Formats: sequence, structure tokens, C-alpha cells
Amino acid sequence: WGAVDYDGSALAVTGSGPTVLSMAYMGLTGKTDKTPADLAALATERGLSGGGTHTAAEFFAAAGKELGLDVHQYEPDSDTLVDVLDSGTVVLVEVRADTLTPEAHWVIVATENENGSVRVYDPTSVSVSSRPWDPATIAPSSTGMYAVSLSEAENTAGE
Repeated sequence: WGAVDYDGSALAVTGSGPTVLSMAYMGLTGKTDKTPADLAALATERGLSGGGTHTAAEFFAAAGKELGLDVHQYEPDSDTLVDVLDSGTVVLVEVRADTLTPEAHWVIVATENENGSVRVYDPTSVSVSSRPWDPATIAPSSTGMYAVSLSEAENTAGE
């Protein structure tokens, strides 16, 4: 799917938004039926591809509802990031250029480690994904945070 066109380039280059939402979906539901390419097509169909990080933030709530996910926006803050992770959700974070990597893009923060650091999964950087991060570094580096969890209906259906 990395070679699929998204916003005028290869999805592997411009599609961090659909990729992190696909990662969250697969991790939370255990399903593998919505690839980054599927979600990139949805963003394009809805007119939510394009811009500085190639995916409009509004895409996450709209797509999340279709996928059986609840998506809640938060102002970037390290305490909020940790609190949201502690509640059992994952967080999609839009990071600024020249912070974690040279380009602005989306990453997923999945867990808090025992020492208070957080685990970041960056679809564009193995080096970012391979080390722990201080929440006080992630939050100020971001322009948006979106908590993603299974919707109540999806939780009930799985029981």
C-alpha cells in the first residue's frame, strides 16, 4: 500500500495520518480489514486529504465513527497525554516539523512505560519508534492530540 498515490505522492511519504489511524484501528479491534490505503481513499473521498501534514484533523473523528472508534480531541499537554494513555486509549499526535523528525506528520502514542516515558510509533521513522520519549517532549512538539478508543457499541459487541 505504500506506493498508492495520496495527496500527490506515495502514501508511504504523505500518508502518516491514514497510517496511524489504521494502526490504531487494527490494534484496538484486532481486525486487519482497513489498511492505510483504505483510509487514505476515505480521506480523499471526503476531501480531507491535503495540507501541511497531508490529512485534515477532522478526518479522524469522521473515519473513527465509521470504524467503530471514539475519537476525542485534546489540547497538547504532557499531563493530559499521560492521563489519556492511562485510561486505556491510544493517542494520535500531529507533530511539528523539526521536532521528532524534519517533517510535520502524524504519530501514535500507545503506552506509558513504567518509568513515565511513553512509547511512540512513527510510521516515517524507525529511530523515533525505537526509543522511549518523555511526554514533556511529545506534547510541546505537537499541534493536536486525538484519543482513540473502541466505541461503547464496539466494546459491547465484542463481549
